[in-house]
Amino acid sequence: MPVDALDVIPLAVLDPALGRTGAHNRGFAEMMAARASGPLCFWCSTDISDAYRQALAVRGVNAVPVFNLDFYRLVHEPGGIAEHWDWIYRLALDYQGALRQVVERWPGQPVRVLHHTLSWEHASALSIAIQLLGDAGTQLDHLALLMYSPGVTADGRLLDSSRRLNFRLAFSALARMPNVSLYAACSEYAAAYARLLDKAEPLQVHPCFLGDWRQRPARAERSTGLVLAYVGEIKQEKGFIDLPERLAAMLRDSECRDQRFVVQVTEARTPTAREILGKLHAVAVVDPRIDLHDGYWRDEQLHEWLSMASALCLDYDARAYSHKTSGLLWLAAWHGLPVRVPAGSWLDREARRLGTPRIPSDRPPLPRFARRDKGAVTPGYFETIFAPFDEWVRARPLAVPTLRPASQLGVVEAGGQVEADIREARGQAARRMARPLMENEGGIDVVLFWKQNDSTLYGRRSDMVARYLASRRDVRRVMVVDAPISEARLAELASGDSIDQQRWIYERTLEKLRGSYDIDGVMHRVLVYPSVLFAPDSHEWATPDFVEAYAEFLANEFELEGIDPGRSVFWIYPRDYSMPALLQRFAPAYTVVDVVDDHRTWPGVSVADKQRLGDNYRDLLAGADLALANCEAVRSSMKQFHEDIQLVPNGCDEARPPSHGVEAHEGLAEIEAHVGKVIGFVGNLEAKIDIGLLESVARRFPEHLLVLVGSTHANPRVRTLLRHPNVRLPGVVPYDQLGAWLSRFDVGLIPHLDMELTRHMNPLKAHVYLSWGVPVVSTAVANVDADGELVRMAVSHGAFLHQVETTLAAPPPNPGRFRDHVAANGWRARLEHHVDMLGFDQVR
Repeated sequence: MPVDALDVIPLAVLDPALGRTGAHNRGFAEMMAARASGPLCFWCSTDISDAYRQALAVRGVNAVPVFNLDFYRLVHEPGGIAEHWDWIYRLALDYQGALRQVVERWPGQPVRVLHHTLSWEHASALSIAIQLLGDAGTQLDHLALLMYSPGVTADGRLLDSSRRLNFRLAFSALARMPNVSLYAACSEYAAAYARLLDKAEPLQVHPCFLGDWRQRPARAERSTGLVLAYVGEIKQEKGFIDLPERLAAMLRDSECRDQRFVVQVTEARTPTAREILGKLHAVAVVDPRIDLHDGYWRDEQLHEWLSMASALCLDYDARAYSHKTSGLLWLAAWHGLPVRVPAGSWLDREARRLGTPRIPSDRPPLPRFARRDKGAVTPGYFETIFAPFDEWVRARPLAVPTLRPASQLGVVEAGGQVEADIREARGQAARRMARPLMENEGGIDVVLFWKQNDSTLYGRRSDMVARYLASRRDVRRVMVVDAPISEARLAELASGDSIDQQRWIYERTLEKLRGSYDIDGVMHRVLVYPSVLFAPDSHEWATPDFVEAYAEFLANEFELEGIDPGRSVFWIYPRDYSMPALLQRFAPAYTVVDVVDDHRTWPGVSVADKQRLGDNYRDLLAGADLALANCEAVRSSMKQFHEDIQLVPNGCDEARPPSHGVEAHEGLAEIEAHVGKVIGFVGNLEAKIDIGLLESVARRFPEHLLVLVGSTHANPRVRTLLRHPNVRLPGVVPYDQLGAWLSRFDVGLIPHLDMELTRHMNPLKAHVYLSWGVPVVSTAVANVDADGELVRMAVSHGAFLHQVETTLAAPPPNPGRFRDHVAANGWRARLEHHVDMLGFDQVR
């Protein structure tokens, strides 16, 4: 395309926060509207007011309301894509709708699509949306601007492992798309994202988009002594809570007696913010040196005040802004305005790179205290940051001509080794032959549908049930079917690390595709469905097309293994929204529904999702030949759907699997060599874990190791416990390797909070500990029973610490007591009567 045609290429700006919040979103829109040199349209929040849409329209810019969510809702929330999947996918659908409208608005021609202010959750949603749009979006050239710290420094030092993982997963997906270009907000981020994404060179830096940089502003006389004491949104990390005290100190300071202090704020959203704003109003009434502006400043107003000021106070929290950018710093640099910034922060370093005069945070905000660090100035950096943004956008080379249709991308978002791994595993699955029959070849087949993708990994109830069923003489084999998973989601899991479960699930899923876990009469299967055909969460919605594909997959597996569904048992763990339709399709001889969780009690479940879950429980339990529940609370909640639901608590593993491969884990040798006691925990470190209690345990027993074995993916805050020198977080240890760890534990902990979730669960870890001869100390939560010296209960933190101390000091319980407990509470004892009553012999 000729260069002189670039100006006529349309520019679509997707800004989901425009109209919902002010700040830089509104300033950016006004700047772009003022400088539009070609077709321009914004896709924005549905909260945008009619008045503001009209104001943009007067400038020739159309704003189309599409986005329904609070774009910044997850910025400070813990967790990753799994924990916030519903929100991310809803945002992805909004993105998809906006992109489809972009294509429809400018059909048959290339379009630049600009995305600014992307954090990991936004990037995740955007990559899903581009994927969902498919071939229809091949004309779109995406420019993604990165203005959040990705959890690593410019030299690759780790700042936050959870943040790093989230950003790596999200932006790796975008970086692999041939029509997406990534640009960083500053030189630090350019290097940090390169480290994050394994790029040899830093990303390009995009200009600051908060102003028109064509002409340097004329400075007003600084003798006015006007200090901008606070500008922008009310935020704690920007020092707003302490602002009255700082203002009072400056008003008392004799150095500042001739100063005038301007405070401009927007949106006091909390009671604390309103209280502090009230104090500022009260002070401004009695002291004429304070000029308080309670409301939004247009872009022109902000630049006018910056041009008049003699100093700008950015008294932000140094830790919060250690690697966080600020648009006000760039605006001050453009105006040559001295800034008071905390030492060691990004604000300080960026001011040095730009040659901006800095005032120490302990000095009055007066120009005479300002200093430039000429030796730290980066040549050419000022010109890069302050290049005219609209010209920079229009001059970007188009990536659109090099696009490949999404249907040619193979495993969408996978790429490289991940794509090769999936193809190799599928190739082995295609060549897989039927397994030889067991001795009891006349037995019935059981197809066990697990509700997650972690079978074989943790030794869950489903794993124990499958092993028990395979041991029966009237069962030929058990086929365990994990929940379906998309190629795109599987590719995301490949980037996980050992401390979380993602990489483990990725590896185990491939091994199940290969048939590597078909052992002792138990087979493992999983549908990995193509992302070019289905949305990443299609299994959650069970559309007719998806159910048909799922049924076809099962039919092929049944044919290969010689399984006749009509002469088989379907053993189901809700929640699988496809299952009611699959039961109608295959009509098994028996249906068993084993309910281990009431998902309606989980945190963050919407009213609509609770209704869907309830409907699914009703559909599955209504036709069950046998209904089981793992605890009384779950049984009670499900009785409305199946009156005769049976209570079958979790049990002990009578035949502990042999440990293998444990020598590969670098943390085990330290545990085995430790001369003191080992206080242990096994299980996912989820939101139900009492982190405060574990803090107390670490402090109370500094001479002993506190070893927390499990994934932190659902509760990254657990990692803060590593500040204690006696805490170890080895990450996930597979169940078949767990024995070496448990055999070193002197006490096993169940540090659960008392919450609705824990009242509707039956902790399997108590039985895991007891199976390995480890005494237990538990908080007083439901469905854990005290048993003298084997299981001690505690109703408070103090009592819990006392029970741990008592257990550590006492001689180990007699091994015979553990053997007796396992024999009385094993899986055979739990299940045999109920399975016998079904009468498998009749089907045989």
